[in-house]
Amino acid sequence: VAASPVAASPVAASPVAASPRSDPPLPVAASPVAASPIAPSPRAAAAPPVEAEFVERPAAAVPRAPIESAPAISPAEEVEAPEAPRPSRPIPTEADAPSGTDVGHPDGVDEVLTLLREHRVFEPAGEPRQARWMGQGDVPRVGTRIGKALLGLWVVAILLGVAGYVGFRAYVAHRHEGAAALVEGARAASLAGDHRHLVEAERDLRLAREMNPHDTTGLRVLLFVQSQRALEEGAFEPAYLRPTLAKAEKKGLTGDAMVMAQAILDAAEGRTERTKKALDKALASSPKDPFVLYIAGRLAQRLGRADSVELLERAVAAEPKLAAAALALAEAQGDRGQREEALALLTGVLTQYGSHLRAALWKAFMTADSVDPAEGLSKADELGGRLEVGAPTDRVILWLTRARLYRRLDDMAKATAAVDEAVGAGASEPRLLALVASAATSVGLLDRAQVAASAAVNRAPTNPEYRQLLAEILLARRDGVRALKHLGLLSTDDPDVLVMSAEAALLVGSEAALTASTEALARSRQASGKETPVRVEALHVRTRVALGQGSRVFSEARRLAKGAPGDRHALVALGEVALSVGRGDVAVEALTDLVAADGENADAHFLLGRGQRLVNQPELAEASFRKAIALSPRHTDAREALGRLLLDLGKYAEADQVYAGLAEEAGFASGQSTSLRGRLGRVEALIGLGKVADARVQYESVPEDDRNHPSAVLVSAHLAMAEGRPGEAVSALRPLTEEDGVAADTLALYGDALFEVEQTEAAAQAYERALGMDPGLPEALLGKVKGAVRAEKPKDADKYLTQAADSLKARIRPPRVQAMWLYLRGRALLLDRRAKAEDTRKALRDAVALPGAPPAAWFFLGESLAAANSPEAYDAYARYLELEPEGYYRKRAERAMARK
Repeated sequence: VAASPVAASPVAASPVAASPRSDPPLPVAASPVAASPIAPSPRAAAAPPVEAEFVERPAAAVPRAPIESAPAISPAEEVEAPEAPRPSRPIPTEADAPSGTDVGHPDGVDEVLTLLREHRVFEPAGEPRQARWMGQGDVPRVGTRIGKALLGLWVVAILLGVAGYVGFRAYVAHRHEGAAALVEGARAASLAGDHRHLVEAERDLRLAREMNPHDTTGLRVLLFVQSQRALEEGAFEPAYLRPTLAKAEKKGLTGDAMVMAQAILDAAEGRTERTKKALDKALASSPKDPFVLYIAGRLAQRLGRADSVELLERAVAAEPKLAAAALALAEAQGDRGQREEALALLTGVLTQYGSHLRAALWKAFMTADSVDPAEGLSKADELGGRLEVGAPTDRVILWLTRARLYRRLDDMAKATAAVDEAVGAGASEPRLLALVASAATSVGLLDRAQVAASAAVNRAPTNPEYRQLLAEILLARRDGVRALKHLGLLSTDDPDVLVMSAEAALLVGSEAALTASTEALARSRQASGKETPVRVEALHVRTRVALGQGSRVFSEARRLAKGAPGDRHALVALGEVALSVGRGDVAVEALTDLVAADGENADAHFLLGRGQRLVNQPELAEASFRKAIALSPRHTDAREALGRLLLDLGKYAEADQVYAGLAEEAGFASGQSTSLRGRLGRVEALIGLGKVADARVQYESVPEDDRNHPSAVLVSAHLAMAEGRPGEAVSALRPLTEEDGVAADTLALYGDALFEVEQTEAAAQAYERALGMDPGLPEALLGKVKGAVRAEKPKDADKYLTQAADSLKARIRPPRVQAMWLYLRGRALLLDRRAKAEDTRKALRDAVALPGAPPAAWFFLGESLAAANSPEAYDAYARYLELEPEGYYRKRAERAMARK
């Protein structure tokens, strides 16, 4: 602070001094108006006068305050300053900055004061000095003194900063210690592997990450915890691994934990090859890491690799506390039938983790077949109370355990309900889906079983076990086409695949499938030699029978059944061979033994029904077919056989119901669409009911592509005959009769159509061909009778009538065939002059009493009664005209009635 000059003059000096850099100032006189605002302090007045010492400083070293402009003064306020006195000597006007470096800068205060003192600007001219300039140190200090306070504040701030830093470091260290403790606890919980433990571990790890965001140990443990949840909890949707993997990659985390987590994601998304490569890479780098071994074992199960069990065994050996690996191994051993080893592993887990819910559930499931059912249900109810902390896996196991126990109690309704609960438990893991499919199959819920097995195959397409399970279910549902499709993706080197492929080919019935299966079975027999299983031998016989080689393998089938007495596969083979060669007695004997040995086998009852039909036991055959359908509601062959039997028995309404059900079914069996078989059967049933118009509508619903099938052509010919259009029947049947292997009944129907269009010679040839294939075919024999009657040869007619009667005693035919035989016998008796009239009338009366009798039977009944001139004869003619208003005998009937 610059010293203030103190003047004794009562008039204040002008506060404006001339700058040495400006023009020379005018002398300023003392103002008479006001005293100087700066008066000497008491301290300064008491002190002896001392000359103030001024130190000259370079102008550049003195700080200069910025020049502020004075506030503007209005003209009214301006006061004319008095004329200042001129100094006694001129004020120097030389520039203080000859070099020009300080031009434009404010003047130094010290220089200005020195100049004022030297020139005595504030002192009257010519008077001695009355004031002294104060020293800089003597100038009083004005204002608040804050130096010490600021110093104290700085000291306190530094101390607080140091203390805060130390405290913050301690707080961070404490949080890191807490995070480490949480990570360690989560690691221990991940070893337990129960749903509750895994949820708690994941929660703790997220909290630990908040407490120590830069720690990567917790991320590694979190990856393992989430991997376990994806693999074990039943809902294989590991999308929550993605954000964890992204954070781990962002922090630069590497290693097998990352590789295995990514492998799980790849497996879930169907990237099989990437999953395999990841497994191989992780196993090569960490062959003894229990976590890597465990995850690799689980993924290997999903992929269907043979080393899955070995990997799980190594994981358990490397870390006995890893419960997830022990449970996975126990599950695999249970599937392989190693029940004791599996229970030992489960007991070990329960010993380490006493309240382990999943281990307790698996133990209850595996012991459900041996414990007391009531005790087992009580235990299941106890475990069910803990399901609030369980995963879909736990719910599935619990409900399947209950289903097993209810089955043991023979309470199939509750067992079925339990399986339904398991199906709806929300599991999507292929292992659990396969388990549910097996349980559903055991209680007959084949539709649910197929859905579950299909889902397992879709999620794990490379696992052959799941595909085999699906094929087995499809075979149980008689869906040979789909079963063969899935089995075609597997190798027939597997005996189970070989056997199922042959059974599927038998269901499909196509020549290509049967030929392929026969060749595969032959190779297996050749490779096995004398050690060939009976089942393979039996299937080889059955496929050859289906290919039309029954007569060649009949002796082989009998030898097989004799060498393996009581074996159901050998009995089936013998029964089918006997049926193919018409040995109904042998078939019934073998199949009766089969039903006695395996009463729940739907195929056994179906085949027995066929044998009983062959030996003319229609009531027993119908009962056998209905039993087969009761055991297997989707047994299309049994349903079609029942429908055919009902048609032959004249139960057309019942047959129509059976075929209507088949018409709504999807599938393919015996080389033909199930729905097509149903529609064609309905056409025949409606013809039998006399609903020819309805039959035509039903036939029109058959797709155009299916109408070229031989069975469809036969039905169309029957329909054309019923509609009185035999010419269409001839045109439809002719191509079939020209093919090799034409059936005898087709030739007989062709002969009937030719006979109706007056092609009697061609008809006779067709009947002869049919009898050459089947000498006892009733339709062909009756065709020969018609020819003999037309030719008025009663003796020939009587010969064929006798053969037809014997055939009808051994074969089941509908009433219309019986009526045709009686009608033709009556006509033959009319031709035979030696025959008694009463015998003729009786035959014709019996004929018209049966459903489906030809209308002409009424006409000839009237003819047989004409001699007696009875009203019955008139009624017979009238009935004929009612049935055939434009019939062949219309005019004769009208003349006869006119005579009456």
